[in-house]
Amino acid sequence: MIDRILRYEISKRELSNRGAARQIGIAHTTLERMLSGSPADLESIEKVSKWMHVKVSTLLDIEDENPTVAYISSLLDKRPEFRDALNMLIVGDDENVFSKLELFLEFMLYQNWLSTHKPLRGGVSDVENS
Repeated sequence: MIDRILRYEISKRELSNRGAARQIGIAHTTLERMLSGSPADLESIEKVSKWMHVKVSTLLDIEDENPTVAYISSLLDKRPEFRDALNMLIVGDDENVFSKLELFLEFMLYQNWLSTHKPLRGGVSDVENS
């Protein structure tokens, strides 16, 4: 699983494997082995976790999980305020928890969309007046 998360992070940062290995502080051959799914030593995993801004335990725990769960886990580890907000949503026996989660996920998707799209030049008002 670490290989998938690493691949995603390298792609997101638009790096080559050698460039990522330099940033992480490991040999490019070590990174290549990790990307191929081979086991890595703890020191390399620690360096990867620092580079990705996640806990080592997160990288190790995601080994046996579903890829979607692993990705969400790494995101929540990077953004504790999202984890805290999600925890607030699911506290108690609220029968509306799924609708709250749906709204939360829609909000997160919208935030992600905003971060990847440039705003309109003049804002919404310019579009409405044209």
